[in-house]
Amino acid sequence: MGGCYQNYSAPSPCSRPAAEPMDTQSLFKRRFKQYLKSGERPDLQKALQALNGEMNGVISLMHQAVGIEAAVKDFSDFEIEAKFEIDLQRRNGKKAKEPKIEEIMDAFDLQFSPGALWIKDPVNAVATGQNHFYGTEDGEERVVIITKCGGTYLKEKGSVEPYHFGIPAEEFILKRKETRVPATIDDCVAALFRHNKDGKLRDVGTIEKLKGDFFLINAVSGTEIGCSVTDAYKLPDREKRQFQLELEYAGQIPGFPAPTKQSERAIVEEMSVLYRGMLVSFGISPVAINTDWQMQITPTVERKYDFVSGNGHKARIPADRDKILESLNLVRRGRQIAYVPK
Repeated sequence: MGGCYQNYSAPSPCSRPAAEPMDTQSLFKRRFKQYLKSGERPDLQKALQALNGEMNGVISLMHQAVGIEAAVKDFSDFEIEAKFEIDLQRRNGKKAKEPKIEEIMDAFDLQFSPGALWIKDPVNAVATGQNHFYGTEDGEERVVIITKCGGTYLKEKGSVEPYHFGIPAEEFILKRKETRVPATIDDCVAALFRHNKDGKLRDVGTIEKLKGDFFLINAVSGTEIGCSVTDAYKLPDREKRQFQLELEYAGQIPGFPAPTKQSERAIVEEMSVLYRGMLVSFGISPVAINTDWQMQITPTVERKYDFVSGNGHKARIPADRDKILESLNLVRRGRQIAYVPK
């Protein structure tokens, strides 16, 4: 999906960095350190109050407070992610211009309150680029060449590895080996050659993708989740469209009261709670984006590779709403997520 939070710590033509007064930042960091020492939620509440509602950049301030540039991430060679399809719906039947991607990100409104599990850092980094896919005809994705913001990036991907821990919704949480680096054309050519030793590599197709990023951090464990809203069209005709929300494990900030054990099972369990909770909050019924548009999310395992190659498939969920809620073991409290074990 792309990157970790440290990518947003410096200005770029594709981001809107936070600009908070230094005294406000210092006050937040001092109070945040107190929270890490005490583990008491009121101390975290006081720290966030110091920001006067400006949450853009809060995770960067947390990094600074504990002296790290980015979240500590085990399994750094692997991507652990889950996806939803986003369905945009007109609210009043009138013809209206589609909402901007920033409005859609804002609609994923996880306001922090006492007892809330997740803190949202809007970030609001938006970029448009093109992804060029190379793989086999039987669905094996191997290489993606990305061009955006004047740069070129090379992704090399392994096979999707489903989980079999027996955790609810784990069928939507997928793991695969992935590397992503800035690249020259020579680097890209070398990668294509290297991945075509069996002669099966094909030029599968190209998409144009508008991508907006925000981040969530678990207020108890310090786990970071990178979230991306992606609006993709298959080129050249742009007749085929894919609209998704992607969630990716991005690591952990050390020092939180109840850190998640750095094992794949623990990561999948935490992502499962978030995934099912997002479905409760934004998938059971439509959520307003603005006066003209609303959205609703649906679980999916469709990759960009599936989309561009035409081999996509969407996972099914129970049609009965009561059965959905029962299977999730979750309840909706406003925009917050509460876990109710059986």
